[in-house]
Amino acid sequence: MARLVSAATVVVALFAFSVSGMKLLESLEWRYIFFPTSQIELTPGELGAPYEEFSITTEDGETLNGWFVPASSYGGKTPAFTLLWFHGNGGNLGHRAEDVVRLTRRLNVNVFIFDYRGYGKSTGSPTEQGVYIDARAALSFLNGRDDVPEGGIVFLGRSLGTAVAVELAASLPEESQPAGIILVSPLTSTRDVARVSNRFNPLRFLVPDRFNSLSRISQIERPILVVHSDRDEMIPLEQAERLHAAANHPKSFYLWSGAGHNDHFDLFQGGLWRALEDFLMSLPVPTNTDPAQGQNSP
Repeated sequence: MARLVSAATVVVALFAFSVSGMKLLESLEWRYIFFPTSQIELTPGELGAPYEEFSITTEDGETLNGWFVPASSYGGKTPAFTLLWFHGNGGNLGHRAEDVVRLTRRLNVNVFIFDYRGYGKSTGSPTEQGVYIDARAALSFLNGRDDVPEGGIVFLGRSLGTAVAVELAASLPEESQPAGIILVSPLTSTRDVARVSNRFNPLRFLVPDRFNSLSRISQIERPILVVHSDRDEMIPLEQAERLHAAANHPKSFYLWSGAGHNDHFDLFQGGLWRALEDFLMSLPVPTNTDPAQGQNSP
Protein backbone atom coordinates (compact mmCIF):
# COMPACT_ATOMS: atom_id res chain seq x y z
CA MET A 1 0.00 0.00 0.00
CA ALA A 2 2.85 2.35 0.85
CA ARG A 3 4.31 1.81 -2.59
CA LEU A 4 0.94 2.51 -4.23
CA VAL A 5 0.52 5.73 -2.25
CA SER A 6 4.05 6.75 -3.10
CA ALA A 7 3.50 6.10 -6.80
CA ALA A 8 0.23 8.03 -6.75
CA THR A 9 1.93 10.90 -4.99
CA VAL A 10 4.62 10.99 -7.66
CA VAL A 11 2.01 11.04 -10.43
CA VAL A 12 0.14 13.90 -8.77
CA ALA A 13 3.37 15.80 -8.20
CA LEU A 14 4.43 15.36 -11.82
CA PHE A 15 1.03 16.53 -13.02
CA ALA A 16 1.18 19.58 -10.77
CA PHE A 17 4.70 20.33 -11.98
CA SER A 18 3.67 20.03 -15.62
CA VAL A 19 0.69 22.34 -15.09
CA SER A 20 2.82 24.90 -13.27
CA GLY A 21 5.43 24.59 -16.00
CA MET A 22 2.83 25.29 -18.67
CA LYS A 23 1.66 28.35 -16.75
CA LEU A 24 5.25 29.54 -16.47
CA LEU A 25 5.74 29.19 -20.22
CA GLU A 26 2.50 31.08 -20.86
CA SER A 27 3.73 33.81 -18.53
CA LEU A 28 7.05 33.97 -20.37
CA GLU A 29 5.22 34.18 -23.69
CA TRP A 30 3.41 37.27 -22.45
CA ARG A 31 6.45 38.77 -20.74
CA TYR A 32 8.90 38.42 -23.61
CA ILE A 33 6.73 38.45 -26.72
CA PHE A 34 3.60 40.58 -26.51
CA PHE A 35 3.41 44.21 -25.38
CA PRO A 36 0.01 45.47 -26.54
CA THR A 37 -1.48 48.88 -25.76
CA SER A 38 -5.11 49.90 -26.18
CA GLN A 39 -5.09 53.66 -26.82
CA ILE A 40 -4.92 54.66 -30.50
CA GLU A 41 -2.78 57.80 -30.37
CA LEU A 42 -2.69 58.69 -34.07
CA THR A 43 -4.70 57.89 -37.21
CA PRO A 44 -3.98 58.43 -40.92
CA GLY A 45 -6.78 61.00 -40.96
CA GLU A 46 -4.89 63.16 -38.49
CA LEU A 47 -2.00 63.11 -40.95
CA GLY A 48 -4.20 64.25 -43.82
CA ALA A 49 -4.61 60.83 -45.44
CA PRO A 50 -7.96 59.23 -46.29
CA TYR A 51 -8.61 55.85 -44.72
CA GLU A 52 -11.35 53.36 -43.94
CA GLU A 53 -11.67 51.65 -40.58
CA PHE A 54 -12.92 48.07 -40.49
CA SER A 55 -13.85 45.36 -38.03
CA ILE A 56 -12.98 41.80 -39.01
CA THR A 57 -14.30 38.66 -37.33
CA THR A 58 -11.87 35.77 -36.99
CA GLU A 59 -12.73 32.10 -37.32
CA ASP A 60 -12.66 31.75 -33.52
CA GLY A 61 -14.92 34.73 -32.87
CA GLU A 62 -12.52 37.58 -32.07
CA THR A 63 -13.02 41.02 -33.59
CA LEU A 64 -10.02 42.77 -35.13
CA ASN A 65 -9.65 46.46 -35.88
CA GLY A 66 -7.96 47.51 -39.11
CA TRP A 67 -7.32 50.43 -41.46
CA PHE A 68 -7.36 50.41 -45.24
CA VAL A 69 -5.32 53.38 -46.45
CA PRO A 70 -5.53 53.92 -50.23
CA ALA A 71 -2.57 55.02 -52.31
CA SER A 72 -2.17 58.73 -52.81
CA SER A 73 -2.11 58.10 -56.59
CA TYR A 74 0.32 60.90 -57.26
CA GLY A 75 0.44 61.59 -61.00
CA GLY A 76 -2.86 59.78 -61.54
CA LYS A 77 -1.27 56.35 -61.42
CA THR A 78 -3.35 53.38 -60.36
CA PRO A 79 -1.70 51.42 -57.52
CA ALA A 80 -0.68 47.93 -58.57
CA PHE A 81 -0.10 46.54 -55.10
CA THR A 82 -1.67 46.46 -51.66
CA LEU A 83 0.64 45.92 -48.71
CA LEU A 84 -0.76 43.72 -45.95
CA TRP A 85 1.16 44.97 -42.91
CA PHE A 86 1.90 42.67 -39.98
CA HIS A 87 3.21 44.94 -37.23
CA GLY A 88 5.58 44.18 -34.38
CA ASN A 89 4.94 43.07 -30.83
CA GLY A 90 4.49 46.45 -29.12
CA GLY A 91 1.88 49.19 -29.12
CA ASN A 92 -0.85 49.07 -31.76
CA LEU A 93 -1.57 50.23 -35.30
CA GLY A 94 -1.66 53.88 -34.20
CA HIS A 95 2.09 53.77 -33.63
CA ARG A 96 2.53 52.84 -37.31
CA ALA A 97 0.27 55.56 -38.75
CA GLU A 98 3.12 57.79 -39.92
CA ASP A 99 4.93 55.00 -41.73
CA VAL A 100 1.67 53.75 -43.27
CA VAL A 101 1.00 57.17 -44.78
CA ARG A 102 4.62 57.47 -45.97
CA LEU A 103 4.34 54.14 -47.77
CA THR A 104 1.15 55.12 -49.59
CA ARG A 105 2.73 58.38 -50.73
CA ARG A 106 6.24 57.22 -51.58
CA LEU A 107 5.42 53.88 -53.19
CA ASN A 108 1.91 54.52 -54.55
CA VAL A 109 0.53 51.43 -52.79
CA ASN A 110 -2.55 50.73 -50.73
CA VAL A 111 -1.82 49.62 -47.18
CA PHE A 112 -4.00 47.46 -44.96
CA ILE A 113 -2.82 47.31 -41.36
CA PHE A 114 -4.65 45.60 -38.52
CA ASP A 115 -4.22 44.96 -34.83
CA TYR A 116 -3.77 41.43 -33.54
CA ARG A 117 -6.13 40.22 -30.84
CA GLY A 118 -5.56 42.11 -27.60
CA TYR A 119 -4.00 45.10 -29.34
CA GLY A 120 -5.72 48.46 -29.76
CA LYS A 121 -9.45 47.97 -30.26
CA SER A 122 -9.16 44.27 -31.10
CA THR A 123 -10.73 41.80 -28.69
CA GLY A 124 -9.09 38.83 -26.99
CA SER A 125 -5.56 38.14 -25.80
CA PRO A 126 -2.57 37.46 -28.07
CA THR A 127 -0.98 34.05 -28.46
CA GLU A 128 1.17 32.64 -31.23
CA GLN A 129 -1.63 30.56 -32.73
CA GLY A 130 -4.10 33.38 -32.17
CA VAL A 131 -2.17 35.92 -34.22
CA TYR A 132 -1.81 33.35 -37.01
CA ILE A 133 -5.60 33.08 -37.04
CA ASP A 134 -5.78 36.88 -37.13
CA ALA A 135 -3.43 36.97 -40.12
CA ARG A 136 -5.65 34.57 -42.06
CA ALA A 137 -8.67 36.74 -41.31
CA ALA A 138 -6.88 39.87 -42.55
CA LEU A 139 -5.85 38.17 -45.79
CA SER A 140 -9.38 36.88 -46.34
CA PHE A 141 -10.67 40.42 -45.88
CA LEU A 142 -8.30 41.79 -48.52
CA ASN A 143 -9.06 39.00 -50.96
CA GLY A 144 -12.71 39.99 -50.77
CA ARG A 145 -12.16 43.62 -51.81
CA ASP A 146 -12.93 44.65 -55.39
CA ASP A 147 -10.21 47.33 -55.35
CA VAL A 148 -7.42 44.82 -54.64
CA PRO A 149 -6.39 43.20 -57.95
CA GLU A 150 -5.84 39.46 -58.09
CA GLY A 151 -2.19 38.76 -57.39
CA GLY A 152 -1.70 42.27 -56.05
CA ILE A 153 -1.13 41.58 -52.35
CA VAL A 154 2.37 41.94 -50.91
CA PHE A 155 3.07 40.97 -47.31
CA LEU A 156 5.03 43.48 -45.23
CA GLY A 157 6.18 42.27 -41.83
CA ARG A 158 8.23 44.16 -39.31
CA SER A 159 9.98 42.66 -36.29
CA LEU A 160 7.65 40.01 -34.80
CA GLY A 161 5.30 40.65 -37.72
CA THR A 162 7.88 39.13 -40.07
CA ALA A 163 7.29 35.76 -38.40
CA VAL A 164 3.53 36.17 -38.84
CA ALA A 165 4.02 37.02 -42.51
CA VAL A 166 6.32 34.04 -43.06
CA GLU A 167 3.99 31.62 -41.31
CA LEU A 168 0.95 32.78 -43.27
CA ALA A 169 2.74 32.67 -46.62
CA ALA A 170 4.24 29.24 -45.90
CA SER A 171 0.84 27.83 -44.94
CA LEU A 172 -0.75 28.80 -48.26
CA PRO A 173 -0.74 26.73 -51.46
CA GLU A 174 1.87 28.06 -53.87
CA GLU A 175 -0.76 29.52 -56.19
CA SER A 176 -2.29 31.46 -53.28
CA GLN A 177 0.92 32.89 -51.87
CA PRO A 178 1.38 36.68 -52.05
CA ALA A 179 3.05 38.43 -54.97
CA GLY A 180 6.02 39.14 -52.74
CA ILE A 181 7.12 39.41 -49.12
CA ILE A 182 9.03 42.24 -47.44
CA LEU A 183 10.62 41.39 -44.09
CA VAL A 184 11.92 44.36 -42.09
CA SER A 185 14.04 43.59 -39.02
CA PRO A 186 13.17 39.88 -39.04
CA LEU A 187 13.91 37.30 -36.35
CA THR A 188 14.67 33.62 -36.71
CA SER A 189 12.64 32.76 -33.58
CA THR A 190 11.71 34.29 -30.24
CA ARG A 191 14.02 31.87 -28.44
CA ASP A 192 16.95 33.03 -30.55
CA VAL A 193 16.13 36.65 -29.72
CA ALA A 194 15.75 35.94 -26.00
CA ARG A 195 19.09 34.18 -25.78
CA VAL A 196 20.97 37.20 -27.09
CA SER A 197 18.87 39.76 -25.24
CA ASN A 198 20.68 42.35 -23.12
CA ARG A 199 17.84 42.27 -20.59
CA PHE A 200 19.14 40.39 -17.55
CA ASN A 201 16.79 37.64 -16.57
CA PRO A 202 17.89 34.03 -16.02
CA LEU A 203 14.49 32.83 -17.24
CA ARG A 204 15.20 34.12 -20.75
CA PHE A 205 16.71 30.71 -21.54
CA LEU A 206 13.29 29.14 -20.87
CA VAL A 207 11.47 31.29 -23.42
CA PRO A 208 9.45 28.96 -25.68
CA ASP A 209 10.59 28.43 -29.25
CA ARG A 210 7.83 30.53 -30.82
CA PHE A 211 7.52 32.21 -34.21
CA ASN A 212 10.22 30.06 -35.80
CA SER A 213 10.57 31.62 -39.24
CA LEU A 214 13.82 29.83 -39.98
CA SER A 215 11.99 26.50 -40.17
CA ARG A 216 9.27 27.87 -42.48
CA ILE A 217 10.78 30.36 -44.90
CA SER A 218 12.00 27.71 -47.36
CA GLN A 219 8.36 26.77 -48.01
CA ILE A 220 7.67 30.14 -49.64
CA GLU A 221 7.90 30.21 -53.43
CA ARG A 222 7.62 33.96 -53.95
CA PRO A 223 10.16 36.81 -54.15
CA ILE A 224 11.43 37.96 -50.76
CA LEU A 225 13.14 41.19 -49.73
CA VAL A 226 14.92 41.15 -46.37
CA VAL A 227 15.73 44.50 -44.75
CA HIS A 228 17.85 44.73 -41.62
CA SER A 229 20.17 47.15 -39.87
CA ASP A 230 23.69 46.82 -38.59
CA ARG A 231 22.63 48.95 -35.61
CA ASP A 232 19.54 46.99 -34.58
CA GLU A 233 19.67 46.82 -30.78
CA MET A 234 16.94 44.16 -30.47
CA ILE A 235 17.48 41.58 -33.20
CA PRO A 236 21.01 40.83 -34.46
CA LEU A 237 21.77 41.27 -38.14
CA GLU A 238 22.96 37.66 -38.15
CA GLN A 239 19.37 36.42 -37.77
CA ALA A 240 18.26 38.29 -40.88
CA GLU A 241 21.24 36.91 -42.78
CA ARG A 242 20.33 33.35 -41.78
CA LEU A 243 16.74 33.87 -42.92
CA HIS A 244 17.89 35.30 -46.23
CA ALA A 245 20.23 32.36 -46.76
CA ALA A 246 17.41 29.88 -46.09
CA ALA A 247 14.94 31.59 -48.45
CA ASN A 248 14.35 30.43 -52.00
CA HIS A 249 15.24 32.53 -55.03
CA PRO A 250 14.42 35.17 -56.11
CA LYS A 251 15.49 37.01 -52.99
CA SER A 252 17.32 40.20 -52.12
CA PHE A 253 18.84 41.81 -49.04
CA TYR A 254 19.06 45.48 -48.14
CA LEU A 255 21.31 46.64 -45.30
CA TRP A 256 19.51 49.55 -43.64
CA SER A 257 22.75 50.96 -42.31
CA GLY A 258 22.62 52.99 -39.10
CA ALA A 259 18.94 52.48 -38.29
CA GLY A 260 17.68 51.34 -34.89
CA HIS A 261 15.08 48.62 -34.43
CA ASN A 262 12.13 50.98 -34.08
CA ASP A 263 13.20 53.80 -36.39
CA HIS A 264 10.73 55.20 -38.91
CA PHE A 265 11.10 54.38 -42.59
CA ASP A 266 12.10 57.97 -43.35
CA LEU A 267 15.44 57.53 -41.58
CA PHE A 268 18.22 57.25 -44.17
CA GLN A 269 15.32 57.17 -46.59
CA GLY A 270 17.10 57.32 -49.94
CA GLY A 271 18.50 53.83 -50.04
CA LEU A 272 15.62 52.14 -48.25
CA TRP A 273 12.96 53.69 -50.46
CA ARG A 274 14.89 52.71 -53.59
CA ALA A 275 15.17 49.14 -52.32
CA LEU A 276 11.42 48.97 -51.69
CA GLU A 277 10.60 50.55 -55.06
CA ASP A 278 12.97 48.24 -56.93
CA PHE A 279 11.48 45.19 -55.25
CA LEU A 280 7.90 46.16 -56.10
CA MET A 281 8.85 46.99 -59.68
CA SER A 282 10.43 43.55 -60.04
CA LEU A 283 7.13 41.80 -59.31
CA PRO A 284 4.69 40.79 -62.05
CA VAL A 285 1.95 43.36 -62.60
CA PRO A 286 -1.27 41.99 -61.04
CA THR A 287 -4.32 40.91 -63.02
CA ASN A 288 -6.70 43.76 -63.93
CA THR A 289 -3.95 46.37 -63.61
CA ASP A 290 -2.79 48.45 -66.57
CA PRO A 291 0.98 47.86 -66.85
CA ALA A 292 1.45 51.48 -67.87
CA GLN A 293 -0.28 52.64 -64.70
CA GLY A 294 0.79 50.05 -62.22
CA GLN A 295 4.19 51.22 -61.11
CA ASN A 296 5.44 54.33 -59.44
CA SER A 297 8.47 56.27 -60.64
CA PRO A 298 11.56 56.02 -58.46
